[in-house]
Amino acid sequence: MKHILPFLLGMLILLQANLSVSQELKILHEDDGNADVSDSTLFYTGSVEQQYGTIEAHFTVLNDGDQSMDVKVKKYYVNIVTGTANDFCWNGTCLSSTTMISPVAVTLTAGASADDFDTHYHCMGNEGTSTIRYTAFDINNPSDSVSLTIQYTAEPTGIEDKSSNIKVSDVYPNPAKEHTAIDYDLPAGSELKVIMYDIIGKQIKDFTCYDKGTVSINLTALPKGSYIFRYIIDGTITDTQKLIIR
Repeated sequence: MKHILPFLLGMLILLQANLSVSQELKILHEDDGNADVSDSTLFYTGSVEQQYGTIEAHFTVLNDGDQSMDVKVKKYYVNIVTGTANDFCWNGTCLSSTTMISPVAVTLTAGASADDFDTHYHCMGNEGTSTIRYTAFDINNPSDSVSLTIQYTAEPTGIEDKSSNIKVSDVYPNPAKEHTAIDYDLPAGSELKVIMYDIIGKQIKDFTCYDKGTVSINLTALPKGSYIFRYIIDGTITDTQKLIIR
């Protein structure tokens, strides 16, 4: 028993050391000031008004470790709206919609980054939400990887086109410190639901509104960072906005 305990302790220390150096790859969001969005979920919304409307997102992959890596990117469909298409660019090459993994690895030395990781979602005139997970990984050590999930929503033409009587403001002030607000003016019988998420997709708050008024949102208990607001009017997603808390 005396010999077993030191052995187990040594194994535990070794395991902790391995864990401490894991996930040396990071994904930075170029559209949000290079915020670290590693292993998070982002929400993008576009319109189906144009048949081949495209939703784009731009990222950088960073090697935050102390060893060189040969990095590829792959995608996985969590769910896809029928009739849509998507692709991603890596190493300066935009791949076909059917390509699930980049054929070429990019060598990233310690501290180096590749800022040519872009994603494209083509709704092709189809409404709905598709969810795609992208993973950057070291081909020499696939367990050293980082993922990002993007939820793409293609909406019908703007809510103003459906009813000029519906008015919903952007969140204001933005950026905000202690509070933010949303003004709304709805026709009789309409319902506005506002859902607030953190940057990794966890629901923080939700509000249901009728008629006319202002939603005042207390932010004092929330940490600084980026948050997502989703507007749903009469069961249809009509807008997605980003709020920055400072």
